[in-house]
Amino acid sequence: MTKGLDGEEHAVKLMLRGRGIVCYPPTDFTMDGINSEKPEETLKINWVYGYRGRDSQDNIFVLPSNELLYFQAALGVIYNPATKTQRFYQGHNDDIKCIALNPANPSIVATGQAAGHDEKEGDPHVRVWNCETFETLAVLGLGNLQRGVGSVSFSPDGSKVLAVDEGNDHTIYIYDLKKKASIASQKGHQDPVLGAEYIPGSNSKFITYGKGHIIFWEQDGNKLVKKSGLFEKHPKPRFITSLAFTAKGEPITGDSNGNLFLWNPNERKISKSKVGAHEGSVYSVAVNGDEIFTGGQDCKVKKFKGDDLSEIDSWQLDAATHGRVRAIAFVGEDIAIGTYNNGMLFGKFGDQPEQIIYGHGAGDLWGGSSHPTDNSFATVGQDKIVYIWDAVSHTPKHVFKVEKPAQACSFSPCGSVLAVASTTGEWWVLDSIMV
Repeated sequence: MTKGLDGEEHAVKLMLRGRGIVCYPPTDFTMDGINSEKPEETLKINWVYGYRGRDSQDNIFVLPSNELLYFQAALGVIYNPATKTQRFYQGHNDDIKCIALNPANPSIVATGQAAGHDEKEGDPHVRVWNCETFETLAVLGLGNLQRGVGSVSFSPDGSKVLAVDEGNDHTIYIYDLKKKASIASQKGHQDPVLGAEYIPGSNSKFITYGKGHIIFWEQDGNKLVKKSGLFEKHPKPRFITSLAFTAKGEPITGDSNGNLFLWNPNERKISKSKVGAHEGSVYSVAVNGDEIFTGGQDCKVKKFKGDDLSEIDSWQLDAATHGRVRAIAFVGEDIAIGTYNNGMLFGKFGDQPEQIIYGHGAGDLWGGSSHPTDNSFATVGQDKIVYIWDAVSHTPKHVFKVEKPAQACSFSPCGSVLAVASTTGEWWVLDSIMV
């Protein structure tokens, strides 16, 4: 709050993500008796709700400690399924878009972010950090990357980091981790590039994939040489949507037609195929021993033999609740599954999974209200879902679906009623105890 020459209190202008937001004081508000000095106390993150599954995939990794590594907003999150606790990396200043784990040293993580508004590090960049100490080891790409980092990958020996820019040319950059500098770059593809991965056993060969293409690359000094994959008689999909490698190091892709293709990386040709593995896109491919697991738009997790791609089993999840399968990771005999509705499931294949991470689905989260007496709070958003959360267990106490996207909510003074306002001017009054 500031005072003008007339002695009257005026609005305050705050800068949020580069935009000026004017905040007006309430009617009859006064600063009399209010200490405006910055408090000594600081806030500490207690829990991060949700997982970024709406516009990201294959983004859950398992650490040697059997903790799950993923990201949400601008935070790297490490979740322990056994203790149900979280730890956080807080080095980014805007949304994380991709993540990779160093195969040579699985305590080292790389995360790529979108463009931010920080004066020093506001450009898109990759941060390499230690997941035990949360120390930032390197900041890569400042001044190179344009719109955001769409994909990131470590070389098998951990000495190099590959990053794909989300600019028009989808330029690929190779960074030397020791030098903390770019050592090679090349325009990737005019169409969107959805992912990039080094081929196991080679520190110079990698694959990129996306809309209508899969490209096999090789680094030769400061040059990157690319050769397109050959579909030949096989149906060419609109999108290659996922990539993993078998125990023998053979690439296996999933696509928007629901097909699986096993590739010969030397000939860049398809050696085996499974047409119609899923109904709709295959968003995740994961290998566990000699078996291949896939997750798709049909909200199924399927298991295939690694040698001939014959189907072994299928696991149907609740599509109405979870949407689609976006990521698969293995913790011993258990499977962690990231979903399109920004939640995470955990359990054994074929059993009823436990939802370990909850979050809102489509669109933004606009409204929140703390309960006046209980250790709980409510949130509402564009997904038309009202959550009343238990702040101790971090799980929903009540869930209610409304007819229109919601943008505000508030508990009554006694806490028994929750008012919810929609984006269309409608509002609802909910029994917050019996919802």
